[in-house]
Amino acid sequence: MMRWPLMLLGLILALSACAPSSTTSTHQPGSPTGSGVPTYGPVANACTLASESEIGGIVKVTVQASASNAQGLATCTYKTATQDFVQTNINIEPSVDAAQDDFNNQQEGVTLQNVMGIGDAAFFDGNETLTVLQRNAITTVIVHVASIQKKLPADEQIARLIVQRLS
Repeated sequence: MMRWPLMLLGLILALSACAPSSTTSTHQPGSPTGSGVPTYGPVANACTLASESEIGGIVKVTVQASASNAQGLATCTYKTATQDFVQTNINIEPSVDAAQDDFNNQQEGVTLQNVMGIGDAAFFDGNETLTVLQRNAITTVIVHVASIQKKLPADEQIARLIVQRLS
């Protein structure tokens, strides 16, 4: 008589072990996972990824570049004579999963425009900043040039240069 409850309990435990997990993940379909994906090493000088003449050609004004690197964030600021600027930031995370989490966190609570065809994922803030996830790198491009009314096309061109050169 005691066998039926024990067998039923065993069956319930066995079936619950086979049920799909209900945990959620921040990993988005179509983006790389952390295992087996090559990662980038640190970027010593972000200005080596896009030259002054390339940036100046995109924004249609002469720029001067200056680089900085602090706590793994490589930055290049391209300044114009009128103090307008283009800034590129490359943050190399320790893993693809860490980069994905950071990228997702940057999107929380903000209305953004997804941008297709650059990196693994990208979003535009609707103003002047484009953020791109590529493997374990998060690249941010800011185009703050008054003569450019629509910033996204310039952001995209610059981001494509950088992401291609990271590869």
